[in-house]
Amino acid sequence: MPEQDDDDLLNDFEVEITDLGQSDKSSWPAYFRRPQLFTRRRRTISLALTTALFLLISGMLLASIPDVRRLVARTFVQPTQTAVAGGLHLYLEGNPSWGRFTLDGTSLSHLPLIGQDAPLTLSVGSHHITWQAAPFQIRACSLLVINSSTVAGSCARDKEISMGYISGSAALVVSFFASLNDLAGGQRASFVQKMQTTLTSLGGKEMVYPGEVYAISEQEISAHPSLCPIVVRITLCYARASQLLVANLNIQPDTTTTPNDPCILLELCYLNHLDCRVLCPDLPVIFSGEATEGWNVLVPVRLLWSYTTPAGSLIASEQPDTALRGVPNYQLMSLSITQNNQGWVISPFASSVPSSYTDPLCGQAVQDTTELVNTLTTSNQSVSLVQWSDQQTHLAPGCLEVTEQAPGVFSTPTPTPTSQKPQIAYCLFRFGVVLAANTTAHRLWPYLPVADAYEQGIAQRLYSLLPL
Repeated sequence: MPEQDDDDLLNDFEVEITDLGQSDKSSWPAYFRRPQLFTRRRRTISLALTTALFLLISGMLLASIPDVRRLVARTFVQPTQTAVAGGLHLYLEGNPSWGRFTLDGTSLSHLPLIGQDAPLTLSVGSHHITWQAAPFQIRACSLLVINSSTVAGSCARDKEISMGYISGSAALVVSFFASLNDLAGGQRASFVQKMQTTLTSLGGKEMVYPGEVYAISEQEISAHPSLCPIVVRITLCYARASQLLVANLNIQPDTTTTPNDPCILLELCYLNHLDCRVLCPDLPVIFSGEATEGWNVLVPVRLLWSYTTPAGSLIASEQPDTALRGVPNYQLMSLSITQNNQGWVISPFASSVPSSYTDPLCGQAVQDTTELVNTLTTSNQSVSLVQWSDQQTHLAPGCLEVTEQAPGVFSTPTPTPTSQKPQIAYCLFRFGVVLAANTTAHRLWPYLPVADAYEQGIAQRLYSLLPL
């Protein structure tokens, strides 16, 4: 990205000089045209008065200009001890963490850690920052420090460099981020292939027993419209297995660059104005305050199911992971990435910071269940999603969600005795369908399919994985 010269900041201050043309001396008053005769004393007095008058008028004019006032104040007035006097307090961060910074030509062997070390201090003026994290291309920009709370320069205009002041502090955090755009063509292709292989291994297989339900695609809906009953303002589309099936979950990263990509058209691949198809920073991890290693990124993925008989005959392919018709089938997924002698090491589920990005299947479950809660809750009850759980070894078995009564979250609640325990509802998200896994969930959402004994056993196993 081309850098704007810091001097451009001064271009807003311009002085226009207008030619007044030739003056007609004949129109001047007589005392300006007629020569005056002065004695030496009168000439001395006149010169002194003229000089004093000139200085007075000049001082008044200059004092009316703000920049001149500030210049005089800095020159003749002793500054008080304020935050500006110490310059800008600065922390530098890089994602990936193995990058190295150079500040004004000096390599920074140790970066101050936020909350542990004192920040760097930059004087007023222009500073040059360089960040290198092999094998990514070098990133460099200028940071113009105007005062302790105002900066400019190309660092502030680079969308892959984020800036923010620490809450309750005057310290500025400048974070650099590397994306797939910073990798050479061959390295980028190799990384994408490695990521695809890693994600494919996460899906896994799961048995679909007769009577279980699974979400269906628009092609299946066109062939069987009766599979899409309208529930209030939501259309739920799912089929019910009539025989034993094998479900294969495929996690597909979206790394295309076409402008007509549905993920872009639906604005689901953007985060903080960055296109996550070339990877974007995992903000919950970055802003968690925890020290993190590696390259912490988010990638948009699609979860697609294929169903076959145990003998291998295809029943349905590329079925969505949501039964809510019209709901986009994209999720952002958190990945932690490092390097070793063999190349890239890509680790899902590595973050200790819980977020909807940790696991795309539970992310879709949360999205769909929240939509159902907003629309289908009966008896004027408000509920909120409080926990979720999955196997985190492979995603195919499903995701358990725990909701409880929360007055004021979604609607005006009906008053209940304070001694009454909150009603807890359990939902099992399996093959793209939200199931009512206990009587409370069934009472709140009577339109949902009800989990059978086998599915309730899955819900109980997932419940045992929840933190106490």
